[in-house]
Amino acid sequence: MTDALVDFSNVASATRTVTTVPYNADVFNTSDAIARANDRFSATFPSGSRSNSNTAAAISVSDPGSGTASAQGKAGSCLILHAQKTNYPLSSATAGEVDPLQISVRNANGDAAGILVNSRGYNGSISSFESMTSTVDTSDTALKTVGVQLGIVNSRDGGECGADVIAAHGTISAGYLAESYAGAGFTYPFVYSTVEKPALWAVLADGTMQGPNGPVSLGSSDYSPTLVAEAGSLTSYTINKAWYARNGNVISGGFDIVITNKGSGSGGLGISTPVTSSLTYPAGTASGREIASTGKTFSGAVGTPYMTIYGAENESLVITGARLVGTFSYLAN
Repeated sequence: MTDALVDFSNVASATRTVTTVPYNADVFNTSDAIARANDRFSATFPSGSRSNSNTAAAISVSDPGSGTASAQGKAGSCLILHAQKTNYPLSSATAGEVDPLQISVRNANGDAAGILVNSRGYNGSISSFESMTSTVDTSDTALKTVGVQLGIVNSRDGGECGADVIAAHGTISAGYLAESYAGAGFTYPFVYSTVEKPALWAVLADGTMQGPNGPVSLGSSDYSPTLVAEAGSLTSYTINKAWYARNGNVISGGFDIVITNKGSGSGGLGISTPVTSSLTYPAGTASGREIASTGKTFSGAVGTPYMTIYGAENESLVITGARLVGTFSYLAN
């Protein structure tokens, strides 16, 4: 998006003196900002019920010119606002915020919108909002740029979406970020809702996805279980593979483990679960087969924080050289 440099040399200057009004300098004060304005326009609408909208000022443009279908530098514009710090983009520019447009709305007992957009187009791409935001070097060359489009409908090339976030220059750390200040927070950072069944989805900072019934895994994940004997202790074991997937409160997965040295261990074999269940026995079950020596099947109950398995006849499978391959399923809470 090219900077719109506007020539104000032919615009009459306007100056006025305003008595300083104390206010919190860190918070935008509408009435004070209006009082300090170099030029002001005000309108009072008639009272009573109205059947049509009232508008204080309007700009309407009819553009018969032709140009490139998609070229911002050749677009027809109703209004251009440009604010620039002196000495931009050099480090010698003074610090301070610059806002070309400030909008303030106060309403009661009705709807309000800071910006109300109604966009329509024929045979082309149209959106209600488009921006390009960049950090630059001292030669005004973009280093990192994020583009955002909202409310996009493309009748020419196809494709519609509510929001499009574009990494245009550099590496951008996040496409979407929901954050909370101290003392505030979201119940759900992102909400997707349908008429038939509300669905709540959010990706948390640890990478897990929250669904309508709790965390959701879109694929399986490996984990490293801890093995313990019901009595005594194991000297060594090997985890060939252990994995799990999550769908709401349901955890399912499998394992391929080898007891390389049973040590003094005996009785049931405890295998730690990937997600600790808040339920007492039984939260679920585990089953499988020993495939290296005995060939016996096994089963067990899932508890907290271990699933404990025994052979089909309640015998111990804590045997040096035993290879246990099985699956499990249980409720996390």
